[in-house]
Amino acid sequence: MAVFSTGEAGYITYTSTQSIIKLVDRGLLKAWRVPGSRFRRIEEKDLRDFMIRNEIPMDRLPTGTSPIILVSNDSDLCSTAQKLSIGDAPIRCLSLFEAGFSWETDCPRAVIIDWNVGEDAARAILAKTCFGPQQIPAAVISPLPDFMVEGARDVVSRDSIETQLPLAVKRLLAG
Repeated sequence: MAVFSTGEAGYITYTSTQSIIKLVDRGLLKAWRVPGSRFRRIEEKDLRDFMIRNEIPMDRLPTGTSPIILVSNDSDLCSTAQKLSIGDAPIRCLSLFEAGFSWETDCPRAVIIDWNVGEDAARAILAKTCFGPQQIPAAVISPLPDFMVEGARDVVSRDSIETQLPLAVKRLLAG
């Protein structure tokens, strides 16, 4: 699901940013603060519920889907993963550095972490997927079969990416 800023929510609901902030402050629209800032974010489901309750037209709601983020520095792995067909969810491949900034602007539907980025980095990303009120489902691509890491819901063997990755993503998105 998408996450909107107060400005985006204002545009979508035919109101102003300030009106959205007031609705949030009054408890009429559910939102959460971005950690370490004064900015608020509104989840798509909460904005939809608000719009339905208040009979606001939904024609400005975006129809695209949030991406699945693959964190890897391996260009071959990224290329293979991006060619796979996994429903309507696009796969964006980000380096470890890019992934660190991704959560500030995007709310991915799921995160897949290449364990080869390093154990400490992979564990830090897994910890970050649980920030805020939402938990982003995560999987790990591992060189070892049946290798499980705290915070990951699934593991994909590096040897069978093409068959296991689509199944793992479907399991993550199904909850």
